[in-house]
Amino acid sequence: MTTAAAHPPGIVVRGRLVLPDRCADGELEAAGGKIVRITRRSPAGTSPIEPIRGADCPIRTLPPNQYVIPGFIDLHTQGFAGIDLSMVDDASVPRMASAMLTAGITSYVATLGYTPDVLERVLPYVNADVPGARMLGLYFEGPFINPRRMGAIPAKYCLPPDPAKLAAILERAQGRIKLMTVAPELDGSLELIKMLRVGGVVPAIGHTLATYSQAMRGIDAGIRHTTHLFNAMTGLSHREPGAAGAALSARQVSIEIIADGVHVHPAVINLAISLKGPEKVAAITDAAPAAGLDTSQPLTLLGAVVSVVDGAPRLPDGTLAGSLLTPIVALRNLVMLAGIPIHVAVQMLTLTPAEIISVDHAKGSIAEGKDADLAIIDDDFNLHAVFVGGWPLWQAKT
Repeated sequence: MTTAAAHPPGIVVRGRLVLPDRCADGELEAAGGKIVRITRRSPAGTSPIEPIRGADCPIRTLPPNQYVIPGFIDLHTQGFAGIDLSMVDDASVPRMASAMLTAGITSYVATLGYTPDVLERVLPYVNADVPGARMLGLYFEGPFINPRRMGAIPAKYCLPPDPAKLAAILERAQGRIKLMTVAPELDGSLELIKMLRVGGVVPAIGHTLATYSQAMRGIDAGIRHTTHLFNAMTGLSHREPGAAGAALSARQVSIEIIADGVHVHPAVINLAISLKGPEKVAAITDAAPAAGLDTSQPLTLLGAVVSVVDGAPRLPDGTLAGSLLTPIVALRNLVMLAGIPIHVAVQMLTLTPAEIISVDHAKGSIAEGKDADLAIIDDDFNLHAVFVGGWPLWQAKT
């Protein structure tokens, strides 16, 4: 385990860097847990200026088929490797943080259904110093959502809008909630949306039966994000644009898309990106706790038995229950199924999530001064190495 007093080793990586606007041949230097220098090769192919580095700083030169990318930020995940985030403890959080490295995840937002017990259980692990992926905050899907659009969320996680209840939640959380899903059509919900904005939480529309007009009133009140666009909400129609149409048409609202090819068709992913731009589209996993496990065995989610159909978990009635997606597979899907350039797809899994939860000053892209959270992948979307804060925490077996 790393400690606050320990200093990660310096490293230089030479090869293809996936930057927010392009892929470029160059050299990246990390020291003290930060990216301290980036140099690019000129169009003529001449070598960049030699970086200043310590004599003991190792140099890793990548083969032509490999890339350096920012570590994935899993914005919307319910768990990993069999660990349910609503049931974590001192033993399971480090195990999950370590297991997430095998998917290239260097940080994540714990996505939960709200109860007081869940909040109390998970709060201590936000930004906890564990070796592996770091929990950056909490994302509550509710409790102020429409009981008729719960999806796979159990009814116990749903409450009618209540300003006093929300005030108590925000006071207890002390700024560690990053996002909260609200159904804007519910009586009293607009006041809650305004309270969330004042409290530093990003209000998201989702699990909703809102019409376009109701959704736009929520956006006017302060909604700035969308929980898994198209799923568990009113869809887009030419006469009634619904919540999905409101989210797509409002420039100030970011969206999530589950990039497994099941929840949203690749053509629709492309359409959403063309409307919003990648800076407003976060590719998410909505991963069930079974993500990263052998799915040939029976699975459970929030107490319900689920089966895997076409690679996605479903309740007995056919309702989709999250996904078994990992970010590295989501990246492959975006590039190979949706035809999105790799640097754009990487942005949707790194910088865009960082911007949504306002940690882009430190994470989400390869840039000088940012955390050295990095992954090395190849053209076939195999993961080769993962660094968190400059520490080389995972290496593929050769």
